[in-house]
Amino acid sequence: MNATPLHIAIDDSVALAMLQHLRGAAAATAGLHRAAARAIANTVKRHVVTRKASGGRWWGLQSEIVTSEGDAVSGRVSISRPYAWHWRGGTIRPKDGKRALAIPMRRSGLKGIWPSEFDPARSKTFVWRSKSGKAYIAGQGPDQKLRLLYRLVPSVTKGPDPSVMPSTSEATAAANAAIHTILKRAIRPGGPRPPGAIRPSRSHSIQGGARPHD
Repeated sequence: MNATPLHIAIDDSVALAMLQHLRGAAAATAGLHRAAARAIANTVKRHVVTRKASGGRWWGLQSEIVTSEGDAVSGRVSISRPYAWHWRGGTIRPKDGKRALAIPMRRSGLKGIWPSEFDPARSKTFVWRSKSGKAYIAGQGPDQKLRLLYRLVPSVTKGPDPSVMPSTSEATAAANAAIHTILKRAIRPGGPRPPGAIRPSRSHSIQGGARPHD
C-alpha cells in the first residue's frame, strides 16, 4: 500500500517578527545604555544606604546625588567628588580661600555636619590650640568644660576603599538584568507585531509520513 503524502506548512513568520523586534531593541543602544546606567546607579544608591546606618547622615546625602545618563555611545553613572575620594583615595585640600579642613572628632556626634551647619553664627564655637600646636574648633559643654568638636588640618590623604562601592559583579549583574528586561519586553507575547494576516514563509512536503488505517 502506498503512503499518503502529507504537506506540512511551517509558519516561521512569528519567530521572524520576534527576531526583528529583538534586533530593533538591541540596535537602540541609547535605550540600553540608559537602562544599564540607571540600574547600576540604583545599585550604588542601595549600597550607600547600607553604609548610612553605620556611617551617619553624610552617606545618606551621597546616595541622593548619584545620577545616571546614557546615549548611543555609552552609559554613565556620576557620584560626588567626596564620595569618589572615599572610593579612589587621594588628597583633599582646603578651597574657597579656607586655610584648613574641619574633621569632626569621633565623640562629637557631628559626623557629616559642617561647622557652618552646627554653628552658623559662630556664637557657640571658637578656635582653640593645644600646647603641641594642633588647632581645633571647640565649644563649651553643659558642664562648661572645653569640648573639642573638629580638628583643623591643612589636608587629608587616604588610600582607596573599594568597599564603598558595589562589586563589579553586582554592577554587571544589575546592568545585564536591565538589558535583558528590555529585550524580553520586545518579544513578549502580545507585544507589537506586524499587522495583517501572517502568511507561511516556508512549506515542506513529507512523503510517507503516514499510512491510512485499514
